[in-house]
Parts: sequence; structure tokens; C-alpha cells
Amino acid sequence: MAATPSTATSVSSARFGITLMLLVLLVWAFAWIGNALPAPWSGDVPLSGPGIQRREAVRANVIAPQGDWRPCVALLGDSRVAFNLSGAVIDSALPDGCPSQNYGFPALGTVHAVDLAAAIVNGPRAAGDRPQRLRMAVLSVSEPGLLAVARLPAADPWRVDYGRRWESRLTNALWERTEWLQLGHHRLTIFLRERANMTIPPRVWTWHAGRKAWRYRGLESRTLVTLPRYETEAFAMARSYFENRRLSPHAGASIDEAIAGLRPLAQQIVLLIPPVEARFATIAELISPDLRQTVRETILAAGRRAGVPVIDCSSPAACGIRPEGFADPVHLNEAGADAYSQALGARLARLLPLPAAD
Repeated sequence: MAATPSTATSVSSARFGITLMLLVLLVWAFAWIGNALPAPWSGDVPLSGPGIQRREAVRANVIAPQGDWRPCVALLGDSRVAFNLSGAVIDSALPDGCPSQNYGFPALGTVHAVDLAAAIVNGPRAAGDRPQRLRMAVLSVSEPGLLAVARLPAADPWRVDYGRRWESRLTNALWERTEWLQLGHHRLTIFLRERANMTIPPRVWTWHAGRKAWRYRGLESRTLVTLPRYETEAFAMARSYFENRRLSPHAGASIDEAIAGLRPLAQQIVLLIPPVEARFATIAELISPDLRQTVRETILAAGRRAGVPVIDCSSPAACGIRPEGFADPVHLNEAGADAYSQALGARLARLLPLPAAD
């Protein structure tokens, strides 16, 4: 007897359901295998992606290996902390028994920097130890996190600019709900590629525990002012930072929120305005007059509102950095990072509070 249309539809639906269930089980099994792998694969985290994923890269590479050790001073921020500051050099200016640690990472926003501070304070502890606040949290605040698109392209008149807040929340929410799956598949992929002797994508950023800093493809030995492309590079980066940009309406509030999030985690909070190369600063002023100064004043105002000190290194010479210390318009080579770290360490030592009473 020929199957009726309803019977055929039911069979097709059942096959589809079974196929979908098998696919879900396969995806889950791959993730489970990946997350069950031993070290070093068990700690492998992608080093690029949404902000929340970048936060996890710092957890895996910096926080997890330190176990129940706690720094006295936490350096928080984006690549201008990760590459530009050496925690080891800063330590030389701090009192004995008060070490620092670099928790910066490229494109890490203030929200995730606060999350990292919480992970440090509330992480693994020796038996019987209570959570202990940091003596100091240093938060470096860069221009991109405070800017938004000024004018939308004519070809896209219906797009609404939210200063990337909604887009960021969406990617973060997606990562939070699929983190276990994504990490498992990433780890299994790396494991299988190594076993098959296939090319592994090179790690763009590498953590150097001895310097307490990240490194990026030879940045530490590059000198911008000696390069034939010096002017071109300064112009290109200034355009990428400031062309068609305005101060975000959320700029001041985002700094206020970060300070409020750090208060229960640190005795002292310090805001840091990072340095930029002189030619970059000049071109930025031509592209968007007064915008860098507006960003600087926004950070200073947030510090005043919260009663928090601000170390202003927007002029490199004020923080010990020579023109030859820049590897690109906003990042330093090793000599520049050492000079910056020495100058910053001396200032932090003067601001460091006494240890809190038990």
C-alpha cells in the first residue's frame, strides 16, 4: 500500500529529528573530548575574539599559572599595558614584598579588566586564607574605548550607532552560553593538528613570565622613528583611531562603572592615561581637533569625581619615554617599555597605601 502524504511527512520529520539529535551529540562529544585533554591543551585558549574571550586568555596564561599567589599591584588595561609595561621593572621601584603583575591584553575593555581583578582577589587560596584585596589596581584607559562613530556612512542610513555597547553585549552573551563548547572544539582542533603534523596558526601574542609582559612579533626591537614608513604609519593609525569619531555619550559613565567595580577589590585605585608618539598626536589633532584633549579631560574628570589619582602620561616625556622608545605610534619597544615602567613604578610607590589591617 502506498504511503500517504501524512505518513511520508512523519517519516521525514522523524529522520530529520534523529539526524539533528546525532549532530548535537557529535558536537557535544567533540567538545567533551577537547576539554578532557591533558595539559598543555587543557589550558589552551584562543588569543583573539570578543572581549570576554580575551579575558579568558589572561586567566589561562597569567592567572591560572600563579595558583594561590597574589600580587600587591595589578596592572589592568589593553595592549598599552600588555606590551608597554614590564611588571618585573615596576617591581624594582616598589617596596619589598609588594610585587606587581601585568593583566593587560590587546583590546581588553574596562568591564573585563574589572572581571580580571575580581578573579585575582577571589581565585584559589591556600587553606584557611580569606580573600584579600589588592593594595593597588592600576587601570589604563585608552582612547578607542571612549569613542563612538561620529557620522554614519551615507550608504548605510538606517544603521543606529550604539557606541558598540549592544554589539559587545551580544558577543559576550553568546560566548558565556557556548564557552564550554567553543573551548573544547578549539582545544581538540589544536591537538589533532599537532598529532597530524599540520601547521598550527602562530600565536600572535606570547606571554613572557620573566618580564611580566606580553610580546608581539618583534615589537620589542622595533624603532618607529627610524623606519622609512614612519610618517605613513603614524598617519594610518591616527586615522584608524580618530577619523569620523566623537566622544561616546557613555564615556564618563564607563570609567565611573569601572572605578565602582574596583573599589571592593583594591585599597587604592589609580587611573593611567597611556602615552602616544608625538607625530601621531599631531596628526590626530589635524584629523579630529581637540578630541584627544576631550578624552584626556574625560578621564581626569572621572578621577576627580571618584577621588582617584590619575597618572597622565599622554605626554611621553613626562613619563620618561624618549622618541626612540616607540615601536609604533601607541606601543613601545623594550627600551621604551623599561623607561615607562621605571617612571610609572616610582609614581606608584608614592601612591601605594599601607597594607590593610587583618
